[in-house]
Amino acid sequence: MTFNGLDRQKLGYLGRFTLVHVLAYVLVGAAFLSIQNALPAADRVAIDFFEPYRPIGITVLGWELVRGALLAVILSPFYGDILGRDRGWLVLFTTVLGLTIVGSVAPMAGSIEGVLYTETTVVAHLAVLGASVVEVRLFTGAFLQWERRATTDVSGERRNSLVDREVRGAIPKYVGRFTVVHVVTYFLAGIAFFELQDYETAFETMEAFELYRPLDEVVGIFVFPTQIIRGAFLAVLLVPFYSTIFRSDRGWLYLFGLFLGMTLFGAPNALQGFVEMLASRSLAEAFLGTAEVTVQMAVFSLLLWWWERRSLARRDRTASETRQTHA
Repeated sequence: MTFNGLDRQKLGYLGRFTLVHVLAYVLVGAAFLSIQNALPAADRVAIDFFEPYRPIGITVLGWELVRGALLAVILSPFYGDILGRDRGWLVLFTTVLGLTIVGSVAPMAGSIEGVLYTETTVVAHLAVLGASVVEVRLFTGAFLQWERRATTDVSGERRNSLVDREVRGAIPKYVGRFTVVHVVTYFLAGIAFFELQDYETAFETMEAFELYRPLDEVVGIFVFPTQIIRGAFLAVLLVPFYSTIFRSDRGWLYLFGLFLGMTLFGAPNALQGFVEMLASRSLAEAFLGTAEVTVQMAVFSLLLWWWERRSLARRDRTASETRQTHA
């Protein structure tokens, strides 16, 4: 399902996804805010700074409605991969949670980037992570049940495996290619934009970087191995979507939209915070980091899609020649 045109079915999916998303946010957000005040003051610093959950009001609900609709559109190309599997809830759960925590390059509390680059305490990370797990689990369970009752538009028979049979042999090399492209583009983009946008000065002067670790912090030695593990994890995470991404002429766009969208909108309150930053600062300050993320993910998506498509074409030719030989 893609939104190149609207009809009753697509609007129904969009409405159900958005409504369940908002309800899950409201329930978990209310519980989180009540617990947040009981945390030690030192552990509340990063939570107060990043504000993963805010008191529910008209403005917050409005932005969460927009965020839910955007996430629905971002995930729509993979509708059949999710609804067409017996364990579709697991595919949706790991995709949303995994891309928010591991895939996002925004250094928020409860994310890998937040652990590497900010001085957020362990308790704060665990608190946000726990809330995210509960929220995404509530959302995926409720949405999948409602969606399956509301529609039968999932082509083909229900698949009981998370890995399609036709791509199982390609997975190990795919994971390797994904990891290599991720690591190379991550560091090249980081190095380029560190100079282009003068991160060193920004770290010293901008409030947004108040909780960042010093640039010479020893934790930096863990960045490279972490990116290797992270790349492999993300590759495995997207295995259920392999055919949709790499057998489609628009697959690179699906991949780019998924990663960029989950980075910008995946974390609670991320969209509202981003828009407020745009309104309160100069464009140069507001897009500090965002430009790097956008370029890195665009280059990553194009390179991986191109490389994997070439591999698929070779594999398809070999399989065709083998069938002809045995015919």
